[in-house]
Amino acid sequence: MKILSRSGPISKIPTINKHLIYSWCERMAELSSEEVKLLSLIKPGKNVRFVSITGGAFLQSRLMSMGFLQGTMIEVVKNSGRGPVIISVKGSRLVLGRGMAQKILVTWIEP
Repeated sequence: MKILSRSGPISKIPTINKHLIYSWCERMAELSSEEVKLLSLIKPGKNVRFVSITGGAFLQSRLMSMGFLQGTMIEVVKNSGRGPVIISVKGSRLVLGRGMAQKILVTWIEP
């Protein structure tokens, strides 16, 4: 059975993209017990907890150097639905591009 996408069967997707899709699906299955969302979907003023990154090794090391460790508290300062996302991590404000914010998985903090 072939899975169809807009551009045709999934077998036509380049191997690199297949690996990204499968690794993302596996990671989401592992986290399915929690309510996990993309950071880019969180509204301003909300506090969330960092869970993981779905990007590659370069993005992971870059975000870890900025203070993104598992369990870190993040406050979304500005998120207009397009353009950059401004967040506060450990007392510092960071500006993330939307593409980067779409690769960060977070979970709600219990009030």
